[in-house]
Amino acid sequence: MIRQRNFRGVERLLSGFGGMGSFTDLVIHPINGHEILESQISPINDQFAALRTKLYHLAIKIKHEVESE
Repeated sequence: MIRQRNFRGVERLLSGFGGMGSFTDLVIHPINGHEILESQISPINDQFAALRTKLYHLAIKIKHEVESE
């Protein structure tokens, strides 16, 4: 889609990073129905937060590149 100059996916992704109930509020935890051990909760959520942050920054970078064209 990006190669075809269609950035709706990037815009939609970025819209999930704000407000209550957003992607940033997601916590991987057995209480939420996720099948992980109690000992895995912190490491998995730390890794997930790092990946989510990286995803956000990449999407912002793409957005800025498109806007500067």
